[in-house]
Amino acid sequence: MANVHVPKPKPVFSIRWLPRIKCYVVIDPQGAVCSAPTSKDGAERLRDAKQAEADRKAKRGVRPCLRCGHDFLSEGFHNRMCQPCRGASSAEGMSNPYCMGAMTGRRKSA
Repeated sequence: MANVHVPKPKPVFSIRWLPRIKCYVVIDPQGAVCSAPTSKDGAERLRDAKQAEADRKAKRGVRPCLRCGHDFLSEGFHNRMCQPCRGASSAEGMSNPYCMGAMTGRRKSA
């Protein structure tokens, strides 16, 4: 399988400095505080742990493309083809982005 440079996923969780109480907190995707006040290092570790847990639940990560075999950053289990191959499917006149060409292999006899 060919490995290509795959960027890290953009974090959904963030950290924010609260000047009023002089500490950092972790902010979830909806914008709510989801941690106790802590240091910057503590907030970064907690953010990374929460992000990893969210990625695991969503099954985000590096996957091989079903069409070309190159590794790409998948948005989740539903995303199995890299963007260039999804675009190529559309450009080739295939109305279904999940169609990968002519059927090959064993066919049922009539």
